[in-house]
Amino acid sequence: PAMHKIKAYAGSQWWIMNANTMNFVLDYIEKKPNYTAFHKFTFAADEVFFHSIILNSDILKDKVDNNNKRFFIWPDTSKAHPELLEEKDLEPIKNSDALFARKFDLKHDPHILDYVDKYCNDLDYKNVSLNKTKFFIKEVNING
Repeated sequence: PAMHKIKAYAGSQWWIMNANTMNFVLDYIEKKPNYTAFHKFTFAADEVFFHSIILNSDILKDKVDNNNKRFFIWPDTSKAHPELLEEKDLEPIKNSDALFARKFDLKHDPHILDYVDKYCNDLDYKNVSLNKTKFFIKEVNING
């Protein structure tokens, strides 16, 4: 089946979306079942499917924050994975606005998650502000 006449967007499959956006997406795919069928055999559909629906929406496209709230170190994007995080990365992790971090390997640094747990357990959550309610999707236009 052909994809509907929408501009294709792609990006990270690591994103966050709010309930209103999810309802929009569910409504879209219910009304346009060929869209889902089109992606059944596409490469990296998880990096295109949601991005294209949301970024073609006049209602949602201006609400996208190009920040997926993930901390990672990936200086060489030709490699398949980001660098492994270790103790030396704790300060950059703590100073970021990320909600999640990747990539950990306990064989590489067996104590890294203990350090992260200690930091999180010591946080004063009463002083954490969650007033930003936008959803987060990292997007890239694949059509140039």
